[in-house]
Amino acid sequence: MTARGYVPSICLTRASISSSSMNSPRSACSTPFRTAARKRASSSRRCRAAFFTNCSVSTPSCSAEFPLESSDNGQSMALSNEARTGSMPGWARSTFRDFLDDMKILDEVLHLTCGGISMIRATPNAIKVLYSIDGDESEAARNEIAAAEHRAALAQREVDSGFNIVHSQAVVSLWGALEDAVRTFVARWLMNLPEWRTQGPWAELKVKLGEYERLDGEEKAYFLVGLIEQNTGAPMKRGVNRFESLLEGLGLTGGAGDETRDAIFEMQQVRNVIAHRRGIADHRFCRMCPSFGAKPNQRLQISHEQWQRYSAAAGSYIHELICRVGEHFGDLTIRERSSKAGSRAGSASQDTPRQTDSTQTESL
Repeated sequence: MTARGYVPSICLTRASISSSSMNSPRSACSTPFRTAARKRASSSRRCRAAFFTNCSVSTPSCSAEFPLESSDNGQSMALSNEARTGSMPGWARSTFRDFLDDMKILDEVLHLTCGGISMIRATPNAIKVLYSIDGDESEAARNEIAAAEHRAALAQREVDSGFNIVHSQAVVSLWGALEDAVRTFVARWLMNLPEWRTQGPWAELKVKLGEYERLDGEEKAYFLVGLIEQNTGAPMKRGVNRFESLLEGLGLTGGAGDETRDAIFEMQQVRNVIAHRRGIADHRFCRMCPSFGAKPNQRLQISHEQWQRYSAAAGSYIHELICRVGEHFGDLTIRERSSKAGSRAGSASQDTPRQTDSTQTESL
């Protein structure tokens, strides 16, 4: 099944990486995704508490009955016919679903990468044993062993850093995905509801007609999004204000929890340092994010707990946007259903700490 064939939960309950599991070459990459084998492996994994076993992050659940199309088994995960009299259109659902898919895949690849790096450390001994069995002491054998030891040393360095490079690049990717999700949503809104182009700030945009008319429908929508960003200075705004300035033109601004705002703000600043300063903190970052604990000219260390906090905040913000859009299109109970679904998921997680992805999907 392709990655687009399911609707993942925003509730990414990946636990922090335990030191004992990270020091074991067999700590990861042994469980297949979304298969019967995974269900069997998941059960045994809970028993032996391998790999991600310390503590889970409580993430605002998007496992509510949002009209996000279908689940793994193809059954409709949309609202009941009675409730669907006021629900968000398909183009909006697909936008959010794309983001959820991307965030889920990013989280899975991060864990696979950490597990794979851990396993590399065991390869030198394995190669030595194989060559000793054959009695091969040739130069080629020595070169291969030396190369394996070099890779193992690099892997050990990354393990010792708490997988800082892996988590840093994941943060950059997550911010880009969140930024694109909001921009894409706004562009699709203008494409599917063209009357909005003649309202509010959109009606006041100045375009070069020749340049604009050469574009197709989708390109025109993104062109307008780019113009409104220039007019509002959206790319220069901090934290969720970078997105709220775009949503304001659609009448979709609203609140977000303090934890979500703080985490998204910090994620944006961390992303900027990684992308533009090779991950080296400057005085500006230290002033803006004192709780991060970095010092000027010090390389940022992104822990797994910080990654969980940022991914949880991104999921929480998209969850909030889903609720706003649902309410705009007449689904006035979407927040209530979301809250109830989140409560059910929380209760179930207490009884079964490590639910499989399919179990989370069924609560949608």
